[in-house]
Amino acid sequence: MSEQQAPDSLPRIQRLDETVVNRIAAGEVIQRPFNAVKELLENSIDAGSTLVQIIARDGGNKLLQIIDNGCGIRFDDMPIVCERFTTSKLAAFTDLRSLNTHGFRGEALASISHVAHVSIVSKTAEAECAYRGEYFEGKLKASVKYVPGNQGTTITAEDLFFNVPIRRRTLKSATEEFKKIVEVVSLYSLHYPRVGMSVRKAGSDGLTALKTPADSTVAANIRLMVGAEAADALIHVNHEDKQLEFSLDAYVTGPSFAGRKTQLVLFINHRLVESARLRRAMESAFTEALPRGAQPFAYVSLQIAPHNVDVNVHPTKHEVFFLHQDAIADAIQSRIVAALAAGRQSMTFLVQSVLPSNKQEQQQQQQKQSPVPRAAASQQLSQSASSSQSVIRSRVEPGVTNIEAFFGPAQKRPKLGADSGEAPDEDNNADGEPRQSANSTAANSASIVIDEGADCVRQSPTQTSVQLVGSSHSAAIAAPSPGQHRRVMRLQCVFRMQRSVEAQADAELCAQFRKLVFVGCIDRRLALAQCDCDLLLLNMQLLSEKYFYQVMCRDFGNFEVLALSEPAPVRRLLTALLSSPAYRTLAGPDCSTAGAEQLIERFLTVLQSRSMMLLDYFSMEIDSDGNVLSLPLLLKKFQPDLDYLGVYLLRLATKVDWNTESACFETFCRETAKFYALKAPFPGAAAPEPGAEDDAAPHSTQASQASTARRDPIERSVELALFPSMRAQFKPDTDCRNSRAMGKLVSLQDMYRVFERC
Repeated sequence: MSEQQAPDSLPRIQRLDETVVNRIAAGEVIQRPFNAVKELLENSIDAGSTLVQIIARDGGNKLLQIIDNGCGIRFDDMPIVCERFTTSKLAAFTDLRSLNTHGFRGEALASISHVAHVSIVSKTAEAECAYRGEYFEGKLKASVKYVPGNQGTTITAEDLFFNVPIRRRTLKSATEEFKKIVEVVSLYSLHYPRVGMSVRKAGSDGLTALKTPADSTVAANIRLMVGAEAADALIHVNHEDKQLEFSLDAYVTGPSFAGRKTQLVLFINHRLVESARLRRAMESAFTEALPRGAQPFAYVSLQIAPHNVDVNVHPTKHEVFFLHQDAIADAIQSRIVAALAAGRQSMTFLVQSVLPSNKQEQQQQQQKQSPVPRAAASQQLSQSASSSQSVIRSRVEPGVTNIEAFFGPAQKRPKLGADSGEAPDEDNNADGEPRQSANSTAANSASIVIDEGADCVRQSPTQTSVQLVGSSHSAAIAAPSPGQHRRVMRLQCVFRMQRSVEAQADAELCAQFRKLVFVGCIDRRLALAQCDCDLLLLNMQLLSEKYFYQVMCRDFGNFEVLALSEPAPVRRLLTALLSSPAYRTLAGPDCSTAGAEQLIERFLTVLQSRSMMLLDYFSMEIDSDGNVLSLPLLLKKFQPDLDYLGVYLLRLATKVDWNTESACFETFCRETAKFYALKAPFPGAAAPEPGAEDDAAPHSTQASQASTARRDPIERSVELALFPSMRAQFKPDTDCRNSRAMGKLVSLQDMYRVFERC
């Protein structure tokens, strides 16, 4: 046994220095920048503010500024406002039983002043002038000075955790911290829709990441924060239980909403809190009432009698205890289940009429027509023959067979609308004969697939699996709902973009484009089409870029999602791209001097700092780890060449004008249209794999095999999706005429004159 330690060598118990105590307490209350924002935002709400602005620099580490128009702080209270345990909301411990405010301990401002440099500017309604004080470690550094200012309070915290270096090193990136600030403010905006809130980055070019109007509603803010699809599926749940002394006001999404993950926003007595028991109750209600795999959104506000709630549980106040917890949770679960069950009974299902096939149309037409006498038929035939000698007739119906039908039997093609290779080829019927393409309405339909050789109509899958060309990633196209409500965009810059498209449209070219009949693709950039008696050469790269820009302007803020089944890492894509001299010039003039890693981080910061706007307006999601999760879906059954995804991201970071709203939206739409436009295969990309050889055509010629080998999925989607959509909606401008994007190759009259002499 070791000898007992001498009494003099034992550590003595001593009183900690007040500075050490205050810093320890500050570290418990203010753990990350968003905790400071939450505390100051609650103070602004307690002050009766109707407008709160949050400004941050470097994720809140360098600067946090909260500006409100509340009641303000009295001049006499300014010297002690940052001292610990000073508050205007509590006088005795028994007051906790009837507390109706967020703050009560008087630690928020004190904690911030111990880990940052704090300045406060405030003015009450009675004061003639505003006044300013600077604070450090809870103390006023100098006397309060009079300054100009409006009613309310402006609190500025600079260099957060400057004296706690370990805490600064444990913080996440500036982008991640800023996103957390935006998330917290957005949650409070749901509970306080009457208070207008905004979050932006510091600087003249700081983009506003969040802005909610004053005097809004919970449903309207859910539409703004979560999306229109969630807002349209909301079910309002109200309940009051006098015996348990609580009331429930909740908004939950019904069975028609499918989110990425379950989201539960819980407020108890106007406090944003977490409760494992209530979360389990809500999840049980969702499991019982919603289809398997549903990921709902729920906003729940509970009002519990204050004398039944203990709010003094956690330093950050994100947790509370309350009486009758299990009974209240069970009551909430039963009410949610009943509301969701009622919502399922009143669901609206979108249906689509079955389009008749070409064979059915021919049979119906033959049944309707009466037999024509042989003499009359001979007379009609002779008249037709005589007239055809002077008039050249061309058949230009959209349903005619395209040029590939004349090359003989071909190999089976890959399908955009099937999950496996078991589905029959859309272009061949059961007899192996080439099938006439459906009309434009059927070609654009994604919910019903009609097979002339089958005995029934098959419902197509809700999602289509698309393999990324030249990559191991894959993507899934979520087809948009035909009856989905469109969000009305009231941005003047968007109106100007739409009006510009209408004003520049060439009426003659528009009419000509409506009459085009697709003949075939020469390659990914060129195609042939017939207009009346003329054969035209189409520059599809230029035309598709203009068309997709028009789609971006038309559907602004209403895009469906092209979700990548595996995240696409931005850093890896840009690293591979900048290693090529051909694309290094896109990075700007300082590419040669700045390191590649610094450039990539700069570009990633540009994209991540606008991630909220990109997701809201363009359905483009970039997560906190720098991965692209989704892209806007501009056209069903058509995907861009994803080998160009890295080029697209680089051009977004360098070519989009992020400083002004109108220029930002226009340049973003143009760069996205350039990405979606048809173009030559990416240098070094793997060639598309030809389909398996058709068993019904073992004697196919060498020419047909070579033709099929050249066929890739993008050219196929041009025929089935892009060209029919452009023919119906594209508005060519005068630039298409000047650039000869629609050039005439030959006319049928000229060909007739040539071959008539032979």
